[in-house]
Amino acid sequence: MNKETKTYTIRVEKLTDLNPSVKLFRLKFQKPFVFKAGQFAMLHLQGEDGEPFKRAYSIASSPKHKDWIELCIRKVAEGLATSILFNLREGDSLKLSGPLGKFHLKANVQNDVVFVAGGTGIAPIRSMLDTLPLAQLKNNFYFYFGINTLDDFLFQDELKKFEPLKNFKLILVVGNDPRWKGDKGFISEAVMRKHTPDLSNKEVYMCGPPGMIRFIKAYLPNLGAKPEQIHIDAWE
Repeated sequence: MNKETKTYTIRVEKLTDLNPSVKLFRLKFQKPFVFKAGQFAMLHLQGEDGEPFKRAYSIASSPKHKDWIELCIRKVAEGLATSILFNLREGDSLKLSGPLGKFHLKANVQNDVVFVAGGTGIAPIRSMLDTLPLAQLKNNFYFYFGINTLDDFLFQDELKKFEPLKNFKLILVVGNDPRWKGDKGFISEAVMRKHTPDLSNKEVYMCGPPGMIRFIKAYLPNLGAKPEQIHIDAWE
């Protein structure tokens, strides 16, 4: 960790079930916690054997909140970390270090922006969207959100608030759900070519499973994206 990274004792202020397998954790700080939209925090945990370990989670809330952050976490079957986290109760304490990571919005967003997320990879994108005064900006913003079924459509009500904006477009891509009549399958080159065929003057911010990121990153040059325009937060 760099010299600016600090360790905090935090309190679980609020727990919200987003769906049966994903929970939103609001964590309260005693001192201000300053970070950039897109960064992550490291939770300090302890296994049943008493051995300490750490897990990284993208911050899902806006940097404008200085005394709390939110983490969007999916429960993993037999997962060492989530078996602990999903048993936490409001009022419980734990330790956290951060902020960490170089995945964050540029200071002045001049070009059009393409956000891409899969599942809980929406967390840092949500933080970025909360930061941007979209209604006052002239550039365009596109958000490709890949999910398995409509039950995985996290923060749906929040995203609906952006619908009236002419410079924001949500492209939902659903893997397998007969209820969905829009784009289906993966966030493929064909899907992206349909909505944003020219990426030569756009910044791309992606977060999600490594397989998804590799798949999309491979075809982005076909749409005109240069390496310096592509910003990635890939899970390990």
